[in-house]
Amino acid sequence: MRESPLFSSEDLNLVFANMEKILAFHRLFFAALVPPDLMGPAYLAQCFNEHADSFEIYTEYCINFPASVKHLAQLTTAQPEWFAARQADIGHSLQLGTYLLKPIQRILKYHLLLEKLLDNCDCDALGYQWVSEAYESMRNIAQKINEVQNQKERKIRLEELELRLQELPLSLTLGEFGELLLDDLFRLTGAKGERNLFLFANGLLIVKRKEDGTFLFKNYIAHSNLMLSEVIPENPLHFSVIAFDNPKALTVIEAKSMEQKRAWTSRLKTMMLKNFGVSIPEHVQQLVMQLGEVHQGVAHDSSPRRFRPPFFHTTTAPDYLQRRRAKSPVRDAFVKNSVRNILSPTS
Repeated sequence: MRESPLFSSEDLNLVFANMEKILAFHRLFFAALVPPDLMGPAYLAQCFNEHADSFEIYTEYCINFPASVKHLAQLTTAQPEWFAARQADIGHSLQLGTYLLKPIQRILKYHLLLEKLLDNCDCDALGYQWVSEAYESMRNIAQKINEVQNQKERKIRLEELELRLQELPLSLTLGEFGELLLDDLFRLTGAKGERNLFLFANGLLIVKRKEDGTFLFKNYIAHSNLMLSEVIPENPLHFSVIAFDNPKALTVIEAKSMEQKRAWTSRLKTMMLKNFGVSIPEHVQQLVMQLGEVHQGVAHDSSPRRFRPPFFHTTTAPDYLQRRRAKSPVRDAFVKNSVRNILSPTS
């Protein structure tokens, strides 16, 4: 492609990103893997440990991969004869896009291969620690790549939401919601069709996707104003949220799986603790994070009575919450007493 007048240097940069840097690195890395005095797993692990920082170049490549594939598809559509002829000349059965995926597949497999190597090593053997360090290092790189990709996807998702969100109250702006942490589809009790839930750093946004692709605002609850119930015995995939200042608006959410439910309720509890407005000791935070899990066949609710008012095991808000005024000073006194009780030695 570099020698063809059909493609610019910008085309090459968009398609191949930092592929040449990856190639140069691997020439050195692979050369180190096959010395005449190869010494087995310990030596292999040390090669990964010594070059661990260099594997960071894969992050840039993985981030650019969606744009690379998109641009390559555009070029292939515009110049199909050139790509077909070039593929025939080289004699490769696979198209260029398939080869662009190879570096991503490789970097995400290294930690899996090292994990198998670690499983087959005697923990007392010489070099076991090196293999363990290599595995941890490559796993961290894979996790970082996945997280960076997720962050980019969430950013794109947030931009889409900002353009398509309708009927957002004037008192709210997307900017005040903070970083987008999770988003997914759920069914809500009493609602027709599914709802899109967006979990932000500062609150939970619920919208309805319309047929034209726009999002219709339904509700927003700040984490500092949110109560969560994880346990609804007759419906293990259900959990519910409610706002202190709008106790009649109980929202019962149905997850598609226990994994999805655990991911969301765990993140919700984390953000509720961060936004609680009162310093909470670490051991109490750990206790709250454990609530709602099944332990020896007994289910515990994630909104303990002394941390958030008890409304679990019900699909309607409790009477005392419905009677309470939204801006009553009682709430402040209740929160103070809640914190005092949960932090007390007898709790």
